[in-house]
Amino acid sequence: MDNLFLAGRVDETLAMLHREVAADRYGPRQQAVLLGRLGACYATQRPALSLTYLGRALDQDRDAAGRSWALTMLASLAARFGHPDATDLLARAERAHATAPAPGGEIRLALARASLAAGIGDLAGAARFLREVDATEPTARTQAIFLRLARVASQVALGHYVDAASALDAVGAEIDTLGLVAQPLFTALDCTVRLATGELAEAEARARLALREPGTSMPVEARVDLLATVVEVLLRRGEVGPARALLARERPAVDWPDHMQWFRLGCAAAEDPEPDRHAALLRATLDIPNRTRAPLLLVPHHGPRLVRVALALGDRHRAEVLAGHLKRAAGTANNRLWRGVAHQADGLLTGDPAALHAAVRLLRTTSARPALADALRDLASVPGLPAVQARDVRAEYAAMYTRMGATGDLTPGRTPAPADPAPPTLATLTPAEVRVAELLAVGMTKQEAARDLFVSFHTVDTHLRAIYAKLDVRNRVELALVWEAGQHDDR
Repeated sequence: MDNLFLAGRVDETLAMLHREVAADRYGPRQQAVLLGRLGACYATQRPALSLTYLGRALDQDRDAAGRSWALTMLASLAARFGHPDATDLLARAERAHATAPAPGGEIRLALARASLAAGIGDLAGAARFLREVDATEPTARTQAIFLRLARVASQVALGHYVDAASALDAVGAEIDTLGLVAQPLFTALDCTVRLATGELAEAEARARLALREPGTSMPVEARVDLLATVVEVLLRRGEVGPARALLARERPAVDWPDHMQWFRLGCAAAEDPEPDRHAALLRATLDIPNRTRAPLLLVPHHGPRLVRVALALGDRHRAEVLAGHLKRAAGTANNRLWRGVAHQADGLLTGDPAALHAAVRLLRTTSARPALADALRDLASVPGLPAVQARDVRAEYAAMYTRMGATGDLTPGRTPAPADPAPPTLATLTPAEVRVAELLAVGMTKQEAARDLFVSFHTVDTHLRAIYAKLDVRNRVELALVWEAGQHDDR
């Protein structure tokens, strides 16, 4: 069973276990072992069955080590799915493991502690629990996969995208050791990183390729997350029909705990211009953060998006609860990414331009490009923003969406008219100005350009004013158009 599971043959593993459980030929203790393994294998398929079989395993006559294994597994999954008794289960599992340690028990306990911390928005605490456990235990190969997944997800949630990408690269080099069952799970997480940083085309391509991969029975959790990536990119591009067709073929679970696996698909569906088409899925999605906030905190732009859709569905109370979750996460993470997201959610609720200005200012210093673009869009739409300022903000977010390939986010009639480029004027720039123009034209902020060029922010700002004057442009959109035209002519 272990070998089949690690080879990615999940359906065969489940079929074998069901046959052996039905045969019941090994006695009560071995039957309990089989039930426990069945529960563990269903964790990425049907969470409700996972909890059911693990509960049955505990009801059997087991030795101390077997009971310790089942309790630590149950505690790790209960914490992950937001079970109301997760804290008590963890305490019982800790006592059982202290009395009779089971293989992989320390990893399962660490996963439970981290899930409980992330569930209340304590991202830093979750990362600490995951760092402190040893992942090299030779008898816990399967658990090591989920520990690696949790560690990368923790880095993503904190906005440490470079670290997460490096960890995913390392996993790719070790996939034969980890087992093929890990591949779709890590691919789905890789697509999540790319969505969070604006690499939409690459995220979609990787997700579609993984969904077509033959030869393995993919975990439901991975398949739904990959599908969510495709749907989100289609909606970002304005391809609403194909996205709705994909959603129409699905039968998402809407009851706990199985609906946990559909959270990201709900977040993707929330981008639909007519979100009420997916009301059942969205209401189930909006309910999940009441149990655990961990899924809400994986992709930064999903939080404000759900606040936005809750308001669109007329559920202001739910929007306020979600915004509160984001604020608490910002307090524990204590970084600019989550402070920016919290300000954005607050601005959506209150319509306060100052909150949205604060969100934009903070998100400019991160690499979460879609989160920044969405915050700019919300700022441009807020009532009371001066018309000239709103025009400039619309121009900036239109340029950002265009560079990400997310043209569906542009409001009709508001896309700035392209300037008439004069390619020869590029020759009037000094070498230093050319370097600044190139970085800003491809989407960097002034802070990022200053860091890459090893100069001060003030120097970049001075060069930018000179560039605007020499090229007769007024904003980043026009600069990008002039730059692209000049590069095309050079070729």
